[in-house]
Amino acid sequence: MQLNRGFAYSLLNSATSSKAGLASSCRFTSTEVSRAIAREKLLAPFGVRFYADYPEHIKLAMPALSPTMEMGNIVSWKKKEGDEVAAGDVLCEIETDKATLDNESQEDGYVAKILVPEGTKEVPVGKTICIMVSEEGDIPKFADYKD
Repeated sequence: MQLNRGFAYSLLNSATSSKAGLASSCRFTSTEVSRAIAREKLLAPFGVRFYADYPEHIKLAMPALSPTMEMGNIVSWKKKEGDEVAAGDVLCEIETDKATLDNESQEDGYVAKILVPEGTKEVPVGKTICIMVSEEGDIPKFADYKD
């Protein structure tokens, strides 16, 4: 049985006052609980989340390319599903109310799934537009992924 990190973290913050108490109630060692909580605390602010049915991945959201931007249009994708991406590579072109700008990747990895196709208009800032993974072998696992 694998420790669901988000579950462990939420339990620790709400009902249980100690890692040892959480570990004993869930049949995990306190070391396993500590590692899961550390991963969640360290990686969640960077968009890395842990989901039971999918390998580790990053959800890339529609960025706010200006202070007043609330929606944008995906003009075109420069990378396709399955393509390798290096930090700084252009993933897609986004049109705002003022200009068309390149959206560059901040991470190395592979495009696993494009959730918002090119030509889509009025995509809200914060909406997930694609999924990236670090391992090429994880790409097929996202074939049926829906946000």
